[in-house]
Amino acid sequence: MNPGVAWAFAPGRVNLLGDHTDYVGGLAIPMAIDLGTRVEGRRGGSVIRLSSTWSREAAEIPLHVDDPRSVEPEWARYIAGVASELAALGVELTGFTGIVRSTVPVGAGLSSSAALEVATALALGFEGSDRALAELAQRAEHRASGVPCGIMDQLTAACGVAGHALLMDFTSGSVEPVPVPDTAEVVVVHSGQDRSLTGTAYAQRRDACLQAVELLGHGHGAELGGVV
Repeated sequence: MNPGVAWAFAPGRVNLLGDHTDYVGGLAIPMAIDLGTRVEGRRGGSVIRLSSTWSREAAEIPLHVDDPRSVEPEWARYIAGVASELAALGVELTGFTGIVRSTVPVGAGLSSSAALEVATALALGFEGSDRALAELAQRAEHRASGVPCGIMDQLTAACGVAGHALLMDFTSGSVEPVPVPDTAEVVVVHSGQDRSLTGTAYAQRRDACLQAVELLGHGHGAELGGVV
């Protein structure tokens, strides 16, 4: 690789089992898919400049952004969130000029934002464990969207294994690859209805799930509620 040139890739995901379990200590079985997001470009300069394959609006983002939700275009907020979280970790950021190429349909429920966050963090120089990468990307999504999402999408983008689903236990924090039989074929069909977390009642669903955990008893609530 040429000096200063960097690229990173992260996959989208489909969920086979378990929704709204990643913040209440349940189980889920997502899997990475063959569609994903690649961030490529050259490090250097004092701002992050990125174009994308799905938007005519390019992004020019300062290295330090107090409120990623103020950034335009909207997709660039996730880039700003990642940069802000990297800076908070003490990573010495430099500028970046390049392009984001993605085959994950935006708004199709395949975690395009998580793939973008994970790939961006790696391209900008993140170094650490897969779990630390997923946690940074989750925090970036919170800052970019204002939606208190769980960590399943980001964990899948960071930990995906070809030919495997991932059994996630959000009580113990374990992520275990589970082989998908060669005879099995997972088919994902787009309903034609676009969605985004900010346009749904995700936050209300989260509150309802946490209330249900409390109603199950303080013992379960104490065990499950602290896992994010």
